[in-house]
Amino acid sequence: EDVKSSLKQSDKMDRFHDPSRRVITGASTLFRNKRMLDELEKTILPTLMAEGPRLHVWCAGCSVGMEVYSIAMVILDWLRKEGEEARLAVLGTDVSEDALEKARKGIYPVSDKKASSHAGLLERYTEAVDNCSVSMGSLLRKATFFKERDIAVGSRNHKFELIVCDHVLQYFSVDIQLTMVNKLIEAMQPNGFIYVSTPTRDVRLAIMNDFGLQKIGFNLYRK
Repeated sequence: EDVKSSLKQSDKMDRFHDPSRRVITGASTLFRNKRMLDELEKTILPTLMAEGPRLHVWCAGCSVGMEVYSIAMVILDWLRKEGEEARLAVLGTDVSEDALEKARKGIYPVSDKKASSHAGLLERYTEAVDNCSVSMGSLLRKATFFKERDIAVGSRNHKFELIVCDHVLQYFSVDIQLTMVNKLIEAMQPNGFIYVSTPTRDVRLAIMNDFGLQKIGFNLYRK
């Protein structure tokens, strides 16, 4: 696979294409999905931490890893503010080894807008590389892992308290979406959460009616 270009001095990242699977992992940014991150702080973390200190997260189709590190930053900061401790592990998977290589390096551009609106998180958990790029800090690297994996293969018996599959399903037909959703749900712990976007209407209904999950919020479900 060829990467179109190296890191750019903007929030937009390159696209990676895998012709054998017809998969595209799209552009990404740090703190991209505010709605999901807000649900993480408001609903998911308080509920899960009330049930126990284990907190294993799977970011399926993580592209270059910005989502993984964003989620890890929000979790670490929530734990810090609440005075809580957790056995935290955030796994990012993708089918593109090129994307995962960027994820493991953990160096990203940050726009002035992102830097100002998330200054506290960036100051606590990243290190400045230059005026427009940051490197993920040691606390983040200890909590995050990256592996090449197809969502349709599943989690290989590991169960997660939280699964995030954001901006992936729309690239696939309904039958493939259902296969992926089935594998994701199989990987959930009892009472775990899944954030999945953007499924078709048929898949959304299947998540609730066929797979038996409860809709908690926008794109957010609980087992």
